[in-house]
Amino acid sequence: MICKFCHNDKFETITDFYHEKHFATNLPLNGEKVRVRVEVCTNCGLGINTTPLSMDELNYLYKYYVYNMSYFDGICMDYFNNIDIDLMVKYIPSYDSKVVDIGCYDGHVIHMLQKYSGNKYTNIMGIDPSDNADIGISHGIHIEKAFFEAGYFKEKVDFFILRNIFEHLENPFIIFKDMVDQLSGGGKIFIETPNFDIFCHLHLWYYSLPFYKRLADKYNLKIIDYRLKSNSRMLVIVMGHQSSDIKEVLLDDLSISNLINNLHKRVQLEQEQTFELIKNIKKALKNKEEVYWIGSGALTTSITALLLARKGAKINIIPVDLKQSRKGYIVNKNTNPVIYIKELENKHLSTILVGGKFVKDSLLALEEYNISYDILINVGQVDWIDNW
Repeated sequence: MICKFCHNDKFETITDFYHEKHFATNLPLNGEKVRVRVEVCTNCGLGINTTPLSMDELNYLYKYYVYNMSYFDGICMDYFNNIDIDLMVKYIPSYDSKVVDIGCYDGHVIHMLQKYSGNKYTNIMGIDPSDNADIGISHGIHIEKAFFEAGYFKEKVDFFILRNIFEHLENPFIIFKDMVDQLSGGGKIFIETPNFDIFCHLHLWYYSLPFYKRLADKYNLKIIDYRLKSNSRMLVIVMGHQSSDIKEVLLDDLSISNLINNLHKRVQLEQEQTFELIKNIKKALKNKEEVYWIGSGALTTSITALLLARKGAKINIIPVDLKQSRKGYIVNKNTNPVIYIKELENKHLSTILVGGKFVKDSLLALEEYNISYDILINVGQVDWIDNW
């Protein structure tokens, strides 16, 4: 294997495990496991999923991707409020700057930028090939339903936004070069990805500060700002052209050997924490006849189904969702249909599990609907499973 970035042929394995193929989709779990082997280039620090699904399979899973909570639903706002709008505004040169959000989903970032500025941006748009773009279009947001590719724009772009997309791209460095080529002289690129984290089969690449520094250098860019978010699981980078009028941020440790050593330590610690959490969940659910879990897809769906159903636990599993449109959805043959959380208003429940991206929003919903409980378990830190 050759690194697609630096052409090095030496790699080190970071993690190697199996999980449910449909764990991050709206498709019911079907028992099919998929391998995720993540290796890191010992020269540049690029992380690679070396057991990827075919792009046809990935595109099929993306079609049913579980992240179907739209900003315009008006729920789970804590999640959306964690987006770094202030950092974007800081580096967008002016209100008439050409701003492009690649893979914009429903256009929520564009909407939030306009809200923040009082609708002063006059040249802002999104690009997204999925049907989710129709949501934003219906709210008057300028979104073009297409894939971003070489030569997409004839005019220069002042600010590119790439959130939670770069790790999914089949050819990320071709896309990145296109962005650099189309970037204006004072333009910036805003990228948010997992910080060499969140291992799953939908992520083809894993990035870190040491790698981004090498990426910037290769294309004569500077890293002018960055943030580590959500207990350092997410990484935000802002890059700009090499020029005298912008200052490069100082980065503490760019050693690839230190990166690899730290990754090994972190993965080992997370495995220990995962198994401890599983043990605690099993203990808490012992002799329980009924459990509610909030969040009917991705993390909570797969882990709870595998934990309870595959171990033969005799327990009634009731999925709950914050979105009314998911009522009645079947996530797994071993569970009940999804119920809408408002149906539990003013009730007292014995045991609740909550996980995924919307933990705080779920807790707020419990408070809003006056739902009390004896035990609540947060399974949000578990994001991989290995042959339970």
